[in-house]
Amino acid sequence: MFRFLRAGIIIGGVQALGVTVYNIALIARYGGIQFTPARFLDHAGTHTISAPLTLCCIDILAALLLALIPNRCVEETAAALRAGFRLMAPCDPDRAAAAFTILLALSTTGCILLSFMGTPQLLLDAGRALGNPVYGAIAWPAGLSVAVAGFAANTHAALLARS
Repeated sequence: MFRFLRAGIIIGGVQALGVTVYNIALIARYGGIQFTPARFLDHAGTHTISAPLTLCCIDILAALLLALIPNRCVEETAAALRAGFRLMAPCDPDRAAAAFTILLALSTTGCILLSFMGTPQLLLDAGRALGNPVYGAIAWPAGLSVAVAGFAANTHAALLARS
């Protein structure tokens, strides 16, 4: 089972590491002074941008770009999936691959849409307990970007397994 999901697990782990480092640097830079629950102040201090939406877009774009970069892990997962599709449906492995690809693409899309929804109150309360409710607003898109990276990498491998 691991070999069929290997790309998603590895790419998701890389995304988790990247998002963790990025968000720790962000919190260290904008700590509790300029980083308010809803907005960042730019360098001049005159304009504001929505922090949760900006972070969500950055995290999701990074996850998708990371998942779509061709690498050996995705190719090995595609080979394992191709062999699995041939065992599962010997007369029409492309049909099984198409069904699996659609399921993975829907899961990826669902995680992307969920990340643009509001942060759950439980995460905001957890952030408040840590000293700043913004921490919860940072954790929500970051966590879902890991899922997006994993699902998108497996979708990429399933697409490669079809051809």
